[in-house]
Amino acid sequence: MIRLTIPRIPPSPNGPGGYLRLHWTKRRKDKEAWKWEIMRATAKVRGIGDMFKPAPSKRVKVLIHQVRARRLDRDNLWASCKNIVDAIVLCGLARDDSEKWMDLSVSQETGKEHRTEITVE
Repeated sequence: MIRLTIPRIPPSPNGPGGYLRLHWTKRRKDKEAWKWEIMRATAKVRGIGDMFKPAPSKRVKVLIHQVRARRLDRDNLWASCKNIVDAIVLCGLARDDSEKWMDLSVSQETGKEHRTEITVE
């Protein structure tokens, strides 16, 4: 089991400052930032040598838990995790983000200290 804590949350897709309203260059930068955040956290947990191991050849269970100031509705919560799921696959923690290879669960709670907790089993 791998547990990662990232000290930020993904933006909501909707709203005045929402992800879908950002310029495409800012969306790309956000996607790259998540990739590097997860890669850095993975290196701390697995070690640098194990960071480039091939993805597991079995189905993995992924739980993404966000602590944010305001709760999102269900579809926006799941949509906000797209870059995180892509980064998990890029970092080799899962083979693919399809249902065949990943059992994904997303949850949230409210709190002052924003963070994203990722558990991969």
